[in-house]
Amino acid sequence: MSATALRSPVRQLYDSLCTLMGAEDLHANLNTLDGYRALEGDPEPRFCEWAYEALSRRALAADLQRCVLRPTDIAKLACVLNAKPSSFASHDVVLRQTLASIGIREPEIPPELPDGISVLKRFCKWADSELSGMPIEQLEPDEFSRNPVPACRRAIERLLKVIAVFLHDGGLDSLLLDIWTAGQHGFAARERVADLPGELVKLELGPLNYLLHAASGAVDERGMRIAFLSRATKLWDASVFASVSALGDALNATVHDSGRRTTEAPRDLLSRQRKAVGHVLQKIETKKIRVPRLVQFFRRYTDGHAVHFEGFSDEGQLVRCFETSEYELHQPYLLCAATNPISVDIVCVPLRDWFRRAV
Repeated sequence: MSATALRSPVRQLYDSLCTLMGAEDLHANLNTLDGYRALEGDPEPRFCEWAYEALSRRALAADLQRCVLRPTDIAKLACVLNAKPSSFASHDVVLRQTLASIGIREPEIPPELPDGISVLKRFCKWADSELSGMPIEQLEPDEFSRNPVPACRRAIERLLKVIAVFLHDGGLDSLLLDIWTAGQHGFAARERVADLPGELVKLELGPLNYLLHAASGAVDERGMRIAFLSRATKLWDASVFASVSALGDALNATVHDSGRRTTEAPRDLLSRQRKAVGHVLQKIETKKIRVPRLVQFFRRYTDGHAVHFEGFSDEGQLVRCFETSEYELHQPYLLCAATNPISVDIVCVPLRDWFRRAV
């Protein structure tokens, strides 16, 4: 085994930078950074400590470009490391691809999960502006501005689909299949299917609400424990079921029920829809509705007793998960935890391609 293969990627980067400019010049350049200057010890261990800390801040590539590497140096570094970055890419992209070629990848913030919540919040702002008589000007019409109420209905459906499929993948697959085939707590029985998640994403709002309510009842009846829920918290309690039902009724008065549109004043109907959306958002804020968030791990470590991970959520929050199963680094997962932002007792599942679709 070669000496290079025995050295970590960060130490390989140190060797390459020393080849490029010399250890003294590298040290002098890095010494302009407060974080590096505050460290003690010989240059190589100082570089390693600084590099790992910079990776945790998602700042390694930026700091290297700020004080160490000129644009021409980035191209030379790629040659030293035998990297083959994309042609015509920016200097920043070339540097990141070069670092990745030796196994150094900065943590990434996963893209926002299209779970429908942002659309629900947008609906509230739109409804408030309409009810106040000060409509929001839309410079470039989009699907929401053209049809706000149907967009809102698709958003709440998407939210329930995300939760249902997450629960399926997170360990309730057998329970949900039993409910699907036997029917419980108001959910009408259906034929057994081989791909239940594929069927869940086809359901409309009403059946989804009944399915989640039925799952909550079945969890209680079977005495099951869901890791991210406290013992006093229900998965989908009666108040949540009622709030989602009320929202569905309010939205359907516009989307489906043409007769009701003629008997209820438009302003009164919009006010009812706004309140119903607000109640559901309140359930989310108070964690009566637990919505999984998107995370991507960049670090795995163990203390000899358990495995732990660190990553970032789609909101840019640092997430630390203790006593976990094994997960892949730099891959998106859906996560719900009993505690935040330092998380124990988590349910964490890979992100399905379906979740990436726009609402």
